Amino acid sequence: MKINYTNNLDEVVEINHVLLMDSPIVKRRINMCRIVLPIILVVFLLVLNFYSGIVFIIIKCTYILLALLLAVFYKKYYASKLYKVLYRRITESEDLLKNITLTLNETGICKEVDGDILSTPWNEIQNIKLINEHIVINLTTHKFFVVPIRAFSNEAEKNSFVQIMKDHINYN
Repeated sequence: MKINYTNNLDEVVEINHVLLMDSPIVKRRINMCRIVLPIILVVFLLVLNFYSGIVFIIIKCTYILLALLLAVFYKKYYASKLYKVLYRRITESEDLLKNITLTLNETGICKEVDGDILSTPWNEIQNIKLINEHIVINLTTHKFFVVPIRAFSNEAEKNSFVQIMKDHINYN
C-alpha cells in the first residue's frame, strides 16, 4: 500500500505540540515549575517576614500573587512558548514540509522524501494512535511518522492502512 501526502506547516506544528505536551518529560518539567517556583517564592517571603514597613508589605503581596499565578497559569504559559518555538524551528526546517510517500510492504514501512528512502522494519514500530485528524506511528527509536487522514482517498483506505499496521505490529 502506498500513501502520498505533503504536510502543511500548521499541521506539523500542531501535532508536534500535542505530542510534546503529552510527553512525560514535559509534564514533569511543568509540574516541577508549578510546585518548586512557588515554594522558592514562599521561602523568600518568609525571609522578608522579618522586615516590616510598607515597602516590604507590597513586596510580600507581590510574591504571594506571583506564586499563585505560577501555580495556576504556568502550564498555559509553557504551552504557548513551546508552540512559538516549534513554529519557528519548523518554519526554518523545510524538510518536514516536502512531499512524502509511505509504502507498507512485507518488511516494514518505507518513507521516501525527495528520493531519499528510510526503511523501518515492523519490529521497530511501537504503536499507532489517532491524534487530531492524524495517524501517528510511534517507533522504538523515539521518532514517529505522522500521516494526515486527508492523505487517504476514503475511509476504507484509511481503515485498510490502520489494519495492516495493527496486523504487523501484533504479529511481531
